[in-house]
Amino acid sequence: MQPTGSILDSLFPQSPRTFHLFISHSWDYGDDRTNLGSLIVNGLSPDNALDYSAPSDDPIHTSNSQQLLLALNQRISQAGLLIFPAGVYASYSAWIPVEISIAQQLQKPIIAVEKWGSQRSSSMAEQAHEVVGWNSNSVASAIRRWHS
Repeated sequence: MQPTGSILDSLFPQSPRTFHLFISHSWDYGDDRTNLGSLIVNGLSPDNALDYSAPSDDPIHTSNSQQLLLALNQRISQAGLLIFPAGVYASYSAWIPVEISIAQQLQKPIIAVEKWGSQRSSSMAEQAHEVVGWNSNSVASAIRRWHS
């Protein structure tokens, strides 16, 4: 075992940390989800972020709402935190509040990401542990702080 804080740390760097994320979104605003995913990848690198959410090109296939709820619960339980774009539409989404509720029940940190230039944000942002700006550094820093 190598001592920490020594010159050996620079010779034997630790492997990069992998962040397990659930990106909540409204499929009606898929561009926000895509852009938020890009911010995360740019801030953490693609190899360091695993996304457990259900983008529109890879939906969760279930026959009813109860099965979907169970599938979301399983995916969010695998994630270290939940992230969502805090646009006003989040307040009117059927599933973003459900996903936030699941994350709260599982005691997962929640990060809301405010789009630049937004005049208003969703009331859902009040339930986040942290609200950050719409840029790679802010999002990546919050993920590093809150990821368990």
